[in-house]
Amino acid sequence: MQRVLVVANETLGAPGLIEAIRARAAAGDCAFHLVVPATRLDPSPEDEDVDGRTVAKERLGHAVAELAWLRVLVGGEVGDPSPIVAAADAARRDTYDAVMVSTSAPGCSRWLKMGVPRRLERFLRIPVEHLVISSVPTGD
Repeated sequence: MQRVLVVANETLGAPGLIEAIRARAAAGDCAFHLVVPATRLDPSPEDEDVDGRTVAKERLGHAVAELAWLRVLVGGEVGDPSPIVAAADAARRDTYDAVMVSTSAPGCSRWLKMGVPRRLERFLRIPVEHLVISSVPTGD
């Protein structure tokens, strides 16, 4: 069974990413592990009880539920605010055959400005598929 690490935040629930995961699962025997970095919220919400970890946990819950409903074998976790550190932490705990990194479009994506897809490929030394999801607000 192929194990795929998916790194996403704001794009996690976007139809394009959900469909890409579903299609990959349909093409072969795959299990997915979603990592949602608990990035800081910008601008900060007025509600002091809402932070990056709370929002990431909510996004993760919705995505896992939707993918499970589509019969995709999936689990996940909220990770470090840095997408690189979050993915590296997950890769230290388990072995993955591939990584899917989901970002918003160039010019809007902080992760692309940071070079996240290339940095993950160099650091993890496994294939990284970069998905650009354009139907979400700015950021990742």
